[in-house]
Amino acid sequence: MGLRDIFGKFVIDADGVLLQYKGKDARVVIPSRVTAIGEEAFAGRGWMASVKIPDGVKYIGDKAFLRCGQLTEVELPSTLVSIGERAFESCSALREITIPAHCRTIWQGAFRSCFSLQRIVLPEELQSIREGAFESCQSLVHVTIPDSVQELEPGIFRKCTRLESVKLPVGLTELREQMFESCRALGQIGIPGGVRTIGSKAFSGCRSLRDVAFPVMLNVIGARAFEDCRILRSIAFPERLRTIGDHAFQGCGLLGEVQMAPGVRRIRKEAFRDCISLHEIILPESIEVIEDAAFRDCTALRHIDIPPDLGMIGDDCFGGTPWLREHKGEMVIAGDGVLVEYRGHAAHVTLPEGVHYVLEHAFPAGSVPTHLTVGESVRRMGWHFIPGLALTLCRNDCSVTVHMDQAHTVPGRDEQRVLEFWEAKNAVRRHMIFFDLKDPLYKLPLAVLMHLSEPEDEFFAGYMQRNAKDVIKYLIVHDDTENIEKLLQRGFVPEESIDELVEYAIRHGQQSGSHEPQLLLMGHKSSTGSYQTIDSIFASNFDL
Repeated sequence: MGLRDIFGKFVIDADGVLLQYKGKDARVVIPSRVTAIGEEAFAGRGWMASVKIPDGVKYIGDKAFLRCGQLTEVELPSTLVSIGERAFESCSALREITIPAHCRTIWQGAFRSCFSLQRIVLPEELQSIREGAFESCQSLVHVTIPDSVQELEPGIFRKCTRLESVKLPVGLTELREQMFESCRALGQIGIPGGVRTIGSKAFSGCRSLRDVAFPVMLNVIGARAFEDCRILRSIAFPERLRTIGDHAFQGCGLLGEVQMAPGVRRIRKEAFRDCISLHEIILPESIEVIEDAAFRDCTALRHIDIPPDLGMIGDDCFGGTPWLREHKGEMVIAGDGVLVEYRGHAAHVTLPEGVHYVLEHAFPAGSVPTHLTVGESVRRMGWHFIPGLALTLCRNDCSVTVHMDQAHTVPGRDEQRVLEFWEAKNAVRRHMIFFDLKDPLYKLPLAVLMHLSEPEDEFFAGYMQRNAKDVIKYLIVHDDTENIEKLLQRGFVPEESIDELVEYAIRHGQQSGSHEPQLLLMGHKSSTGSYQTIDSIFASNFDL
């Protein structure tokens, strides 16, 4: 096997790797012939209080001293190059550690959950600290990371609840995810000037963080990066900043002043939600998108300067703010024609020409109309299925009403396709969405609208010809005499079908009391030279 047994306590292989310690001594001195500490060699030795590792040892393996709960002293050799994954994890009595000068890498979780670790000295030649290396070291107060370090992985100091200050290496270009998450005592931090990205949750839950000086090169602030930093009072974003991530500053209750960068393009969802001290926001001209609930429940926010060209405002973006509550008029329209909210109570609402985008909850409970007319200026409608809504779509001086069916077999599916159809600008895209519609209830009126507004489109012309009688019957049922007349004028209704359609209109009129479609069709029949009086039609087709 190539194993050697020394004094019955140390199992060492032919290469000098210490594979296992069999003793029960409180103080352990490792033999000088050892060149590396193997994986789990001392793991779980709860009685061990100190260990001296001799010069010549270059590597401490993964989990080598895992859960040595009474270990208070560790003497590391000057030859050490690498400390393995979880090597000293849960050594809860260890108070301090000095990493030798030639050590290059501290691997994942190497000192995780060393709850008593108060002091750590890192060497000037250290190059890399891996993920979670000092996570949950709850007694750690101050740390200096040498400038030689080229890489800091996520969560290195996560849950170090007493950590007050950290000196970061000057060459750092990224603060990785969860770097200081839940470091509740961290009062200030110097972020190197070359940092371009602050990762997600980097400072989340840093409840003592008073101020942050953002580096000039900063481009992105990640999701939840400063969430719940409760005493952060003011921030000024650098010129290069482009994106503020999801929930980035949510719950920063004392944040009263935000100076937006002139180049910010996107504020992601709930970025400033529950910032209850924020009273003013001036958005830059560069802003392209503000996502859902970005300023939701900012209960002091009374002044918002929104650039006129901003076309993408997320749903419920300003809900719960005095700015929205105190806004005058029935329709709150912001930026480039974004309908944020309708406050009226009319049954029939016509969107003005200036509206380009309708938010999902623009019609809150109590303000939902039964009939909504939408013009060509509306490029996008963000709401979901509204049962029973009569939606009139206007295009190229033509219009058609689509009735949202409450009893549809798959409620919401086809209705959503109708909205997608309206938003689509590309003809091929429209054809694909139309083909995907399942119910003629929605296909027929859309085909009418497209055929009348774009008669050169052969796709819809073909569908109309194949379904001519069904199209007219649909319009009869909905008393859409305007479009019936347009189709008749264009010679859409074949002469051989006119009698059947007149009969259908008469039957509909008997049930509904509406006689306009039948009169229109009979007038057309008369003008084409095949007139019959209403008495003769009734006598020949009905048992009266």
